[in-house]
Amino acid sequence: EVAMRAVGEISEADLQAYYEQNKARYVTAPRVNVSHIQISVAPGAAQADREAAQSKAQALAERVQADPAGFADVAREESQDVGTARDGGQLGWVTPGSWPQALEQAVFALQEGAVSGVVEGPGGFHVFLANQVEPEKGETFQEAREKVETEVRRQLASERFADIATRLTDLVYDNPSSLEPAAQELGLELRTATGVMRDGLL
Repeated sequence: EVAMRAVGEISEADLQAYYEQNKARYVTAPRVNVSHIQISVAPGAAQADREAAQSKAQALAERVQADPAGFADVAREESQDVGTARDGGQLGWVTPGSWPQALEQAVFALQEGAVSGVVEGPGGFHVFLANQVEPEKGETFQEAREKVETEVRRQLASERFADIATRLTDLVYDNPSSLEPAAQELGLELRTATGVMRDGLL
């Protein structure tokens, strides 16, 4: 406690920076549970093949937008992503930073139960359904400020204590016959105890 108080004032900017750097401790990122229908396009495919794939994806997008409840059935019948088609196109939960930007923008723009338009991405063209949407949850900086300050003080106090301990060890080693130089250097008061010997108490 004494060491923490001795740290002194901590600027608001430093507290804010600590919060941002450690935001995952205070905030749970948003996430979306998605399914997709994929119409594949081979790398280097001819323009005509790309356009045909995009047209097919567009037709499927319009079909499932008109009837989102039938998305899983359409995915089983039409999706060319074999790994997910048998599960109705289910991809699971997506969090920011896990997908290419264009795909993330599309899925995080969806309301729960909504279907996207056609989105071009790895492997071809995709149509997404947002099964569940969970927004960001947690504490804002102002809500977490007191907790942040306590953590920053504890960290700075720990660093200060370690630094003092290292300096004290060095000074005592350099001056084995007296503790006076260490006390002066660190601004400590020397105190004397009686009745204590190297191997026990008197």
